[in-house]
Amino acid sequence: MTDFWGLEIYQWTSPVQIGDNFRADCWFDHRGDAFQGRLYVAIGIKGVFFNELLAGESPLDLPATVYTRTEYKAVFIPITGIQPGVYDLYAKVFGEIVSPYYLDVVTIEGEVLGPAVFSNLLVSYIKV
Repeated sequence: MTDFWGLEIYQWTSPVQIGDNFRADCWFDHRGDAFQGRLYVAIGIKGVFFNELLAGESPLDLPATVYTRTEYKAVFIPITGIQPGVYDLYAKVFGEIVSPYYLDVVTIEGEVLGPAVFSNLLVSYIKV
């Protein structure tokens, strides 16, 4: 059995532009058996539930330890398909621990790109 505690996002990218990558740096403590899982970070809106709009994850491969060990890990989230605005943030290790919710901390700036528009497009081909 592995014990986890103290999961926090201690720094993140803000503001971030649409089309860029958002980075969340996390730390947590663990002790116990070796563990393989995923560290997950989501950007969204916290209401009664957390409405996740964008998310990313990073694999975890933790060695067994009898001593408390602090792990540091970054998670990257591509900023696409979201409106500019101010959003909330949280992290979790699936099935183990959830960070506090960080409210109104991620500012997304820029313009949402629509579908590409092609005009005067000339296409040629050769039938073989």
